[in-house]
This record gives sequence, structure tokens and C-alpha cells, in this order.
Amino acid sequence: MSRMPEIAGVSPIHNGQVCSTWGNYHFKTFDGDIFQLPSTCNYVVTSLCHSSYEDFNIQMRRQVVDNQPTISKITMKLDGAVVELSKGSVVVNGKNATLPFSQSGILIEETPSYIKIKAKLGLVAIWNQEDSFLVEMDIKFRNKTCGLCGDFNGVQQFDEFYSHGMKLSPVDFGNFWKLDGPTESCTENTLPSNHKCPNL
Repeated sequence: MSRMPEIAGVSPIHNGQVCSTWGNYHFKTFDGDIFQLPSTCNYVVTSLCHSSYEDFNIQMRRQVVDNQPTISKITMKLDGAVVELSKGSVVVNGKNATLPFSQSGILIEETPSYIKIKAKLGLVAIWNQEDSFLVEMDIKFRNKTCGLCGDFNGVQQFDEFYSHGMKLSPVDFGNFWKLDGPTESCTENTLPSNHKCPNL
């Protein structure tokens, strides 16, 4: 399992403003819940909820390479621009981007270890081009997010893993945020008990 590098400008710990996914389908929400979602489907990682204008929507899909889950594609809709990331490729509004890229309030930089996307609207995203991805949100989005990263309200398991008073499994929770197209196919796997996160 790879680890996310510590990067200047991004909180090195989960300070309640960071959501991440890594390794064997692990996720940690803004509010600190840890769960696993063993799937190669396309999911909303985080988006702005309950707004007539969507400032941001970040989606992600995994694939399995040599029996290891990796992130195959990240799509970020940021204040009207669309950034698509896949290994070795950065596309902005349908055109290949040369890095570093700076336009329309979006800065994209690449190091040997990761790609960093900084949006003026108030978020930073970092992908190691393998299995780890994190998003750090501005505090102004507290209580305004949806997706696998949760509602960003500071309370663990508040709304994320309950529906109508019933506790949801990570797969049931994930199904709320699955966004596969009609011609796309994906798989949902079952993890052996010795590979599961202990929290949920």
C-alpha cells in the first residue's frame, strides 16, 4: 500500500477539512469516518449540495491492475471548468494541458510524486497517479458537501451512514453516489475479513 506524501500547503493530518482515499479501497471522510468501498464504479467523491449552481463536483473511478486497486480516472468540475486526470494525461475543457497550467482560477502542478490541483474557489486536490487521492476544502463549505467524503459537518456518522434511522453498510452508502453511465460497466467486490477497515 502506498502512502500519500506530506506536501507543503496541505494539512499533514486530517484536520476536519481533508477527505482521502488510498490503498485497498480505503476512504476517510471530512468528518473522520473510515470505510472501504471495493468497487471499480464511478462515484461522486465530493460536490456542493443544495445549490442552484454547482461550484464543484469531483468524481473518481478505480481499476484493478496486477490485483491492486488503482485510480484510473478523476473528473473535476470546478466553477465551470472540467479537469480530467488519468495516468499520464491532464485534460482541461477537452484539451490536453501542459503543466504547470494556470487559467480560470485553477492551478495544476506536477512533481515526480503527485499532481496538485488548486482551485481559487476553495479546494486543493492531490493525486499520486496511483492509488491515493485527497481533497482539502475551505471551511466555508462546512455542512454543504455531498458524496463519499460526507457532509463536512464535523460529526462522525451523522448523516453519511444512516438512512431513515437505519445504519448503512459502506456499499449501501456508496450506492447513493454511484454515477456510471448507461454503457459503462463496473464491478463491486467483497473483501476478505482480514482486509477490512475496523471502523465500520
